[in-house]
Amino acid sequence: MPQVDWSLHFQPPGNAAVESMFDVINFLSLRQHNTILNSRGVLLDLVFSTDEGINITAASDPILYEEAFHPALEFVLLFGCSGVDNCDVVFHDLRQSTIDNVRAWLASLNYPDPSCLDIEASFNRFCLNMGSSIKTNSPVRRKNGSTYPRWVTRELRQLISQKKLLNRNYKTSLLDCDYEAFRVVRRQCKTLSNACQQEFFVTINNSIKENPRSFWGHMKSLSKANTVPSRLQYGLVLAYEPQGMCDLFSDYFSTVYTPHADCHTDYNYESNINVSSCLFSATEIERKLQDLDASKGPGPDGITPAVVKPCSDLLAPHLAVYLNRLLHDGSFPNSLKPGYLVPVHKSGSTSKVTNYRPIVIQSVFAKIFESLILDVLSFKFKSVFIPQQHGFRPGKSTTTNLCVFTLDRSQNAPRALCDPSKALKTCVTNSNTAI
Repeated sequence: MPQVDWSLHFQPPGNAAVESMFDVINFLSLRQHNTILNSRGVLLDLVFSTDEGINITAASDPILYEEAFHPALEFVLLFGCSGVDNCDVVFHDLRQSTIDNVRAWLASLNYPDPSCLDIEASFNRFCLNMGSSIKTNSPVRRKNGSTYPRWVTRELRQLISQKKLLNRNYKTSLLDCDYEAFRVVRRQCKTLSNACQQEFFVTINNSIKENPRSFWGHMKSLSKANTVPSRLQYGLVLAYEPQGMCDLFSDYFSTVYTPHADCHTDYNYESNINVSSCLFSATEIERKLQDLDASKGPGPDGITPAVVKPCSDLLAPHLAVYLNRLLHDGSFPNSLKPGYLVPVHKSGSTSKVTNYRPIVIQSVFAKIFESLILDVLSFKFKSVFIPQQHGFRPGKSTTTNLCVFTLDRSQNAPRALCDPSKALKTCVTNSNTAI
């Protein structure tokens, strides 16, 4: 592809072959590193890698005879151990907790006293006890470090183990009967493998509307960019062990926070809003609990939505007393502050910490508390928001913001167009003008 400029991370449209190749390169987060030309001044040999630290030079001492059209290349690849082994891991499957036992534990509790002096400590104990109850009634699972693909069934794994055993026996004995037994099992293994793979793909294809998570889970398993890197770099610091990697993420993500500034800005809201005077009913809280996504995981407290949702009728009265009192006191409990921080790769090299963004997995009760207050604030400040405010508002998003921006900037767009669906079509039509 002599028309490709490999110093760029993208190519202008025009060549279908080049566009298809760059789609694959960008999907795998690859980059071409070789800049050494041959005797004709043409770049024929390409070197792709996700590691941006590769330095490619002409070989100082070629091992074989060097052709003029394909000069020998020399580069160094650094590999490190991530410290993650494939040993079995025993854990409690919190999503499969026995709901009846958790409901019985909730039914045996007395309602909290609203006049309790230390309501925060009482709420922290409640969260701790509920997390322990869910863990106690959860089955223990064993997760091994299997390297098999997702479509490999237990029957196929047993057949693969049998094939390896027969192959080992034949290499030891070199008998025809042992080879024939190995050949029969190998044929069965190949047939079953093709059938399992085909059935897996058909199942994912048929359930993509009802269960898109299975499809994206399969796509994530195919993407090399989602694997754990062997090393991480932040500035001049390199880390190869899990603890060191976590420290680098902590150092980088902490830079997005700025110290508290004593800045008092006067806003004229033309209303007196006191959030501490808000009261949440048990019905409102139960509705929020019912709207939880049961497929989400738990926070650090071990309270999972898959258990909270079926227990919403028993749990809502307890939360109503706790949350109303906490809101009245202006206190946010310590049990809701911790969260799991998951780094998500954005683009570029997976070995650089700066190419990640943080996602925090909060406690279920923290999400409920936040959603309740957000409903109150959205209603109270409804008259304050200007029409151009699209962030954190229901029914508005980056899509609607871009539609309005395109309509305002485009000279050919009709001014009377207000329908978002029509605005989106106009946005696509006039995308070149907007850019």
